[in-house]
Parts: sequence; C-alpha cells; structure tokens
Amino acid sequence: MAIDYGYEPGVPGALFSNFYDSDSAVMVEDPSSEGGFAVFGKQGEEASGYKAKPSTGGIFMGIAIRNAVGLVKHKGDAVAVCRKGKIWVAVSGDAKKGQPAYVADDGTISATGTTAIGKFATNATKSNGIAVVELA
Repeated sequence: MAIDYGYEPGVPGALFSNFYDSDSAVMVEDPSSEGGFAVFGKQGEEASGYKAKPSTGGIFMGIAIRNAVGLVKHKGDAVAVCRKGKIWVAVSGDAKKGQPAYVADDGTISATGTTAIGKFATNATKSNGIAVVELA
C-alpha cells in the first residue's frame, strides 16, 4: 500500500522514499516557498530555521519537507526538515546522478558549493531544475 502525501512526486520538498530522518524548525524569516529549500540553524538557538546561512554560527539542518496541502511557509511557521534520506530539491545548474550535492551560504543547491550535503540520486538540467538529493 502506498502512502499518499497529498502532492505529486517531482516537486521540490516532496520525499522520494518513506525512509528518512526528520526534525522541525520554526522559521525566523519568510522563505516564500512551499518546500525543498535548505534550512539552516544557528548554534545557540534551538529549533530556529533560516533559509540562508546566518553569518555567525550557521549550520545546515536539512531540506524543508513539502507541506501536504502546499501552503507557503511564512516567518513563525513550523517546518518539517528532512535530515537524512531522499528528497526532491530545486537545483541551480546541471547535476549528474552520483555527483556530490552542495548547498551554498545563500541556500542554493548545486553540484558545486561550500557545504557538502550528500549526493544527487537523479540527474538535473537547467531546463528542468529539479533532482533528488540523498542527504547523508
């Protein structure tokens, strides 16, 4: 029996499989997104979520899981964060299956960057802009 998450696969923030580890955060800023964006925390702040890495004490938490009803997340909203597992993300540029996945300080996910987060489980091109990332 399949689980119905309330959204189609292949959209940023959709879980790729039922095997994942998650946490939650309260957004400190308005991410203006339905899911699939990088969530950063800040050392010394419990459960605070940022869409871009804070200039001091910023750490990558995971990828925001898409809300089943597709509501846009706002400042102060709680968001589920995929820390380990496979999840669809928006990708900047091309990426090949098996290539390392990185997140930049601005939250952009690509095949190059500053913080390694896992590897691409599918290909991405500039024309489609999405791929599955397997978070380590």
